[in-house]
Amino acid sequence: MHACGHDGHTAILLAAAPYLAETRRFNGTVRVIFQQAEEGLGDTQAMLQDGLFRHFPCDAIFGLNNTPGFPVGQALLKSGPMAASSDALSIKLTGTGAHGAMPYLGRDPIVAAIVMALQTIVSRNLNATESGVISVGMLHAGSAHNVIPETAELELSIRALSSAAKDTLKKIYRRW
Repeated sequence: MHACGHDGHTAILLAAAPYLAETRRFNGTVRVIFQQAEEGLGDTQAMLQDGLFRHFPCDAIFGLNNTPGFPVGQALLKSGPMAASSDALSIKLTGTGAHGAMPYLGRDPIVAAIVMALQTIVSRNLNATESGVISVGMLHAGSAHNVIPETAELELSIRALSSAAKDTLKKIYRRW
């Protein structure tokens, strides 16, 4: 366990399934679906491609996402999307290394990797009514304080609340 929402979601569903089976305060069939992962390779798309609803038809789907900081015992309900999609992006910038005393002899990839430029993608490309977030989770560059490195690598998380916003952000970060 790494104590993120995925652990909580699994625990909640494992507790809800026997409760629903014991109380049976509903008509019909309840299917308990564990999403392999909310982010990354095991997403919902893979479950759909594997024929989830062909094998287990459903009349309605109810998703759950725990929200730290929200009062215990209360639930937020909303029709339509409530949580953002999640994409990952890795960027490797290659320049020319140089000694820190002679930066004019190199091409500094760290300057090109300025995180502030990434932060403006959302604010300058999405309508103010759309929601999106780009977060730099990792930046790796260099090995000594006095050497301009040859490469800089970034790992990003890109999230959007709507398909339109996600498509817009994808077009922009694919140009990088």
